[in-house]
Amino acid sequence: MALVTAAEVKRRLPGFDASDTDSDTLIAELIAAADEVLALHCGYPPHTVGTAPSLETQTYTRYYGGDDGHFGLTRAFDVDPTVLQLDVLPVTSITTIHDDSNWAYAAADLVDSGDYTEQGEVGKVYLHPDSVQGSFTRYRRAAKVVFVAGWVTVPDQVKEAALQLIRHWVKLQTTQGRTNVTKRGSSNAMRRETLPESVVELMHPFVLPWVL
Repeated sequence: MALVTAAEVKRRLPGFDASDTDSDTLIAELIAAADEVLALHCGYPPHTVGTAPSLETQTYTRYYGGDDGHFGLTRAFDVDPTVLQLDVLPVTSITTIHDDSNWAYAAADLVDSGDYTEQGEVGKVYLHPDSVQGSFTRYRRAAKVVFVAGWVTVPDQVKEAALQLIRHWVKLQTTQGRTNVTKRGSSNAMRRETLPESVVELMHPFVLPWVL
């Protein structure tokens, strides 16, 4: 599911007829580009090698452990090996967790799903006190986690940011590189294009905590 629909974009862009489908390809490209740019801004990784980052729900295979900061902090400089911190939010579900310092990730290394509980909104995996696993191995890449993360239902604030960014890009067709625009040709200073401040503010709550 895309961050916004073509119909939502057309309602925000002057001159676009909602019933005209000729522009749908362009709008789809703009929606995909907005998703990628906003995901990059928020620190989301690609879900597989060679793909673009996305805020939409995706299946990730990620590796954690050792000194990479992905064990839950119980207090400053103290690492809790019973808590695993996933680095993409929100986590919808966990498919599998393997724990193996030899990186084989065989069937014998599978952590039983009954041994842990995930807190999806913050991306934490907690081992139960009576779990067979006991703790996660403190060795780099020891934990291999396959999980689903991203927004199944896109927050209104993210949708608004995407719509504002797309509108900004459309306007740039006539204003890019200028600090002011006139209809009758005057000299214009050059500027560096960045994300609009309003878009940055809207997306601030969705930037991954370890990126801030």
